[in-house]
Amino acid sequence: MPLTNHFDLFGGQPHLPRRVLLVEAARGAAAVYVCLYHVNLIGHLAESFKWGKILFYPFIFGQQVVFLFFFLSGFSIHYSSHNRPLETIGGIGHYYYLRLRRIYPIFLMAVGLSIALGALTSFLGIISEVPRHRGWQDLFFDLVFMGDIHGGGWHPELANNGALWSLSYEIPYYLVYPLFWRYCKKLGIERTFLFALLGSIVFILADCVQANHVSNVFSLYWLWACGALMAEWKFTDKSFNISPVAYYFVVFLCYAVSQSAEAVANPVIHWNLDSLVIGVVIFSTFICFQPMLISKRILAAGGIITLMFASLWVTRNVPTWGRHVFLTARLVLAAGFLAWFVVTGKNIASVCRILARPFLKAGAISYALYVIHTPILFFMTDILHYSGVSIYWLPVVLLVIFPMAWWLEVQFQPYSASWLDRMRAKLTGVFRPAPNPLT
Repeated sequence: MPLTNHFDLFGGQPHLPRRVLLVEAARGAAAVYVCLYHVNLIGHLAESFKWGKILFYPFIFGQQVVFLFFFLSGFSIHYSSHNRPLETIGGIGHYYYLRLRRIYPIFLMAVGLSIALGALTSFLGIISEVPRHRGWQDLFFDLVFMGDIHGGGWHPELANNGALWSLSYEIPYYLVYPLFWRYCKKLGIERTFLFALLGSIVFILADCVQANHVSNVFSLYWLWACGALMAEWKFTDKSFNISPVAYYFVVFLCYAVSQSAEAVANPVIHWNLDSLVIGVVIFSTFICFQPMLISKRILAAGGIITLMFASLWVTRNVPTWGRHVFLTARLVLAAGFLAWFVVTGKNIASVCRILARPFLKAGAISYALYVIHTPILFFMTDILHYSGVSIYWLPVVLLVIFPMAWWLEVQFQPYSASWLDRMRAKLTGVFRPAPNPLT
C-alpha cells in the first residue's frame, strides 16, 4: 500500500499511515450497525412489545449503511492501489490476485457456514422461517457472486445470508477498477468520476424501464467511484472553502427528498437518493467553512427551520412505509441538528469522527463480521423459538459472532493468504520457462 502525508482524520498530526483511521472506524461502525439491524429484523424485536417500533426505529436503515460500505470500498481500493502498476497485464493480474486472496477465503467460510447451519436446522427437525435447501446450480451462483435480493436479480441470494448481496455489487466494481485507474491517469480523477456518474445515470434509467441485475449493480457505481475520488483528494490534501449556509441547505434538501421518496419512487432511484445524502455528508470532511457572524448564523438556522416547515407541508400527503409520523420526525430532527451545526459553526464531520471513533478496532474485523452474522442469527432465532426461550436473548448471540469474526480475520485470513501465496509461487515456478544453460 502506498504511504502518503496527510492528517489523521481523527484530528491528529501529519504522519505516514497505511490506512485512514476515520475510514477504518466508519467501516467498523457500519458493520456493527448492520449486525444490530439484523438482530432487530430477524428477531422481530420491534414488533415484540408496545413501544418496540419507536425504540428500534434507529436500526431500520441497514441498506443505507451498505451503501456507505460501497463508498468506503471505493476509497480503500483507490487509496491502496493509487501507485500500483495497473497499466501492465502483470500489475492487473497481481491486483486481481490480492482481491481474491482478501475476499474469497472468508467468503467460502461464510457460504459453508450458511449451508451447514441450514442443514443442521433441517436435521434437528426445526421449522424455519426461511428455506435453506440449495441445489448444486444454486451453489454455483452463490460461489460466483451472482446472488441478489433486489428486483431483477438473476439469482436469489442465500436465504439465511442475504447480506452477501452486496458482494455481487462490489465484485464487478473491483473488476472494472483497472479501467477506472487507467482513465484516472489519462483524464484525471474528476473527469473519470463524471464518466462513471453519467454511466450510472444511464443504468438508473435502464432499470426504471426494466429492472435487471446489471442495472442494479452499476446504477450505484458512481458512489463507489465517489469514494475513489475522495481518496484522490486525500492524496493531494484538497479542501473546499464553502459557505456553511449553502452546504447545510443542500444537506437538508437532499435528505428531505430521499426520505420523502422512499415509498413513491422507483427503488433504484431511492437507493441513489440515499447514496447522494451519504456522499454529501462525507464531503464535509473536505470542507473549510467560511467565517460568519453569529447574527447571520442565527438567521441561516431560521432559514433551515423554515425549509423544514415547507417540506412538512409539501410531504403531508406523501405515502410512507409505516406511519407518516416517522417521516415527520426524521425531517424535524434533521432540521434541528443542521440548525445547531449552523449556529455553533461546527462541521458535521466532527460529529462523524466522534461517533465513529469507538469502532476503530471493529474495522479490522468488519468484513468477516458482515458475512457471517446473518446465518448465525437466523439459526439461533430458530433455536430460541423451538426451545420456547424468549427472543429477547437474541442480542446475546453477538457475543459469539464477534469472536468468530475476530478469529476469521486475525487467525484464518493470514493463514489462508500465506497458503495461497505458497501455491501461487509453486504454480509460477511450474509454468515459468527453465533458464537456458547456454546463455
